[in-house]
Amino acid sequence: MSTDVGAGQVKQAHVRVVHAETKIKKQPRKKERKQTFKSAMRKVLKKIHPSLEISKKAMDVMNDLVMDAMGKLAETATEVMKKTPRKTMDSRAIQTAVKLLFTGGLRMHSVQQGLTATIRYTMHSSH
Repeated sequence: MSTDVGAGQVKQAHVRVVHAETKIKKQPRKKERKQTFKSAMRKVLKKIHPSLEISKKAMDVMNDLVMDAMGKLAETATEVMKKTPRKTMDSRAIQTAVKLLFTGGLRMHSVQQGLTATIRYTMHSSH
């Protein structure tokens, strides 16, 4: 008789495991967040021209422009890095990529802003 009770307990435990497995549901996949510069561009616009607004379509066009420029900069900086013995991309590689891609005033302004940002980051990160 004692073997019947043990077999019943094993059977019940097996049933519990089966029930526990059937309760597991797959979580719905979270929607991947797409990186944009929309909020940063809106902040810059408000800072420079507080009374101006920009439409959603215009913001989408601006975001596409910035994303494309960032992609080209990354590709060019990667190509620059392949021609040097260094393994880590640094501000010099980015600056060279900017100089290769941009022309005229945009080039000079971009390099100057990059230098300023690098100096500020270096000063604040050392503390």
